[in-house]
Amino acid sequence: LETAEFVKMHTPKNGKIITSSYNSAALTYYALRVDTWGATFDINQIGCSDVCAIANFEKLRAWGATIYAISDTSELIRNPEFHSYLNTTFPKLLETQRTVVYDLEI
Repeated sequence: LETAEFVKMHTPKNGKIITSSYNSAALTYYALRVDTWGATFDINQIGCSDVCAIANFEKLRAWGATIYAISDTSELIRNPEFHSYLNTTFPKLLETQRTVVYDLEI
């Protein structure tokens, strides 16, 4: 819930967020306000390579997402190319031992 509260505080009015939490919508649900939209993103979707993951993520960015929150960074270990893409492309707003939040407004 701490990550969700952080996302709520940093999402602009009428903003859109992307979250990853082992393909669970829980983080998306708890991070939303009445004036925001959200989507859940599966980093390690079966049958989806690193190129596929990046392409799917970019579709969500094109939708207008401004924040990407991951509730458990161990998900990123399983897709190092996607992890590298995030770290070289987007600044981090928050990073803890288990959580990372990226600013997608570049």
